[in-house]
Order: sequence, then C-alpha cells, then structure tokens
Amino acid sequence: MSVLALFVFFRAVPGNICYRHSCSSSLTYNGATHALQPGTLFWLDCQRPHYYCTAPETGHWHVLWVHLYGATAQTYYETFLEQNQGSPVVSPGLEDSFSTLFGSLFELYRSGGRTPRDDIQASGYLTQLMASCIRCAGKTVSVQQIPHYVSGIREYIDAHYRDDITLDHLAQFFSINKYHLQKLFKRYTGFSPNEYLARTRLARAKHLLRTTGIPMIQVAEEVGYTATYFDSIFRKYEGITPRTYRKQWYKPESPAEGAPTQ
Repeated sequence: MSVLALFVFFRAVPGNICYRHSCSSSLTYNGATHALQPGTLFWLDCQRPHYYCTAPETGHWHVLWVHLYGATAQTYYETFLEQNQGSPVVSPGLEDSFSTLFGSLFELYRSGGRTPRDDIQASGYLTQLMASCIRCAGKTVSVQQIPHYVSGIREYIDAHYRDDITLDHLAQFFSINKYHLQKLFKRYTGFSPNEYLARTRLARAKHLLRTTGIPMIQVAEEVGYTATYFDSIFRKYEGITPRTYRKQWYKPESPAEGAPTQ
C-alpha cells in the first residue's frame, strides 16, 4: 500500500501532506520539478522517488507535515490528483484552516499520551485536511461553471441513495447520454456517479454504525444494499468490515440500549 505525505509547505502519508510557511524551495517528483513558494501545499506518494530542497539564498524553511495511510486515504489522494490534473502541488492561498488543523492535530499528542478519544479526533482532523486539499485543487471550478445537471444528479443521489440508482436510470431521468453524463460528473465532482452513490451510502451507514446498535442487516437495508454486498463494499472503501468499524466506534450509553447482535 502506498504511503502518502501532505505538505503546505506541509507533508503527509499514504503519501505526505506538507504545508510550506516560509522560504522558496523546489520539489522534484515524477520527473517534473515544481517551484514551491511560501504557502504552497504538496501531496505525494512517499514510496515514489522525490526530492525537495530550499533555495540556496534562503538558507532554511518552515514545514508542517503529516503521513497518511489506508484505503480511505488512498481514495482521497486519487481524487485530489484527478481534481488537480495529476499535479502534486497546489497553492491554498489564504487557507488558514490548514494551519489550524495541523495545530489541532499536533496539540493532541504534544504531551506524549494517546487515548482512543485522541485517535478519533485525529482521524477527524486528517479527513478535514484531505478534504481541504481536494477543495483547493478544484477551486478553479466555480459553482457557476458546474453544469446544472451535474448539481442535479448529485442532489438526486443525496435524496434517493436508498433506491436502485443506475447510470441508465440517471441518463433517462436527466435526458443525457450516459457516457457524457459519467464523464462530466467525474470531471466536476472527482467521482463517477456509482462512486458518489457508494460514498453517500457508506457515509450514512457509518453514522448508523457509530451511533446505533441496530442489526447489521438493517443497516445494509437502510442504505440500499443487501447484507452480503454491504460487507464487501464497506471493506473495499474502508479497509475493514462493518462489524470491526462498529466495535471501534459504537459504545452503548446504557445497558438498556444493548450491544450490537450482528
């Protein structure tokens, strides 16, 4: 599995995310060299050859970085590259949220301790970091530029995710050629309609798994899946089974609620 790193002048893993605060530098990655000015962010796969350095006249740089790994991080990374036309570098501009998120993340472990609650908070901060990277990569596409039917399809899926939604169904409902629909939807959202549907369903399923003890088969039905396929698709996107996910997150508040039975 890839390890990513995110930098602004920042760095992260399954890849690294890195945020560059001061001083000009350069990054060589995938056969290309990128100039890195203060405030630049780059996100890369650490297992690929890469080299970054400070400009000689600068003498030093200030960098924040974090490593990410796992199936979910890899999917976010691939979406980032799609939105950024394959480039690992973006300029977040006045994205103060990056510094805030990094600060919050580092503060959790400053004392050297580590609790389950800290890990849950850290997971949330990392997800926000990755989502912010994707938002920065796609910021050149304004809301006005997004075709109305792309927004309509997204809203339709959000409202009807429990239903049997297919590409043919969407094409007929919105009177658009299905191949054109799929191409444009992915261009403006970073996901195919099927991927967007799966993520919408899984977001709802994870909420149910974290907050309720209802049987697993009912969770699957609530989001439009059979129990068997739900287990398979959850494992594909999250890297663990729904049951394992529930054990990590769900804590009944009282005996009356009961523990999950499935």
